[in-house]
Order: sequence, then structure tokens, then C-alpha cells
Amino acid sequence: PLRMSLAAGSRVDIAVRPHALSTIVRPGEPTIAGRVVHSENLGADVFLHVGIEGAGAPVVVRQDPTLGATPALG
Repeated sequence: PLRMSLAAGSRVDIAVRPHALSTIVRPGEPTIAGRVVHSENLGADVFLHVGIEGAGAPVVVRQDPTLGATPALG
């Protein structure tokens, strides 16, 4: 875990690699709600650009197309 001393309300920028995120919900794990705004099918991977309220830009999620259906746009 990351430990920091920040004042309440401090701005924090977070970088996450696309392969560290998933569209598969697992019980007990935290989730973030968003809307797929763009999808790039590259064959072996699908990159989903997900709009999240409060984020300055879409978050990119790398999905293995063999794991199931790819979420639809919107």
C-alpha cells in the first residue's frame, strides 16, 4: 500500500497501466463506474477508453477479447 501524508482535499494525480484495470467485476473488489467512449480492437487486445466523472481525460482499460463480451459504447 502507498502511504502518504496529505491534507484533506489535496489534489493527487494517479497513473495506472491499462492492463492493471478490468471490466470484470469481482465480489469484494473496489469498482469505478464509467462509460465506454471509444473502443480500439487490436486483435489480441481491446483498449477501452472509459469516461469517468471528475477525470480530466478518459481512462484506458486493456481487455483480453477472449475473456468475454466487450462492453458496448455508451
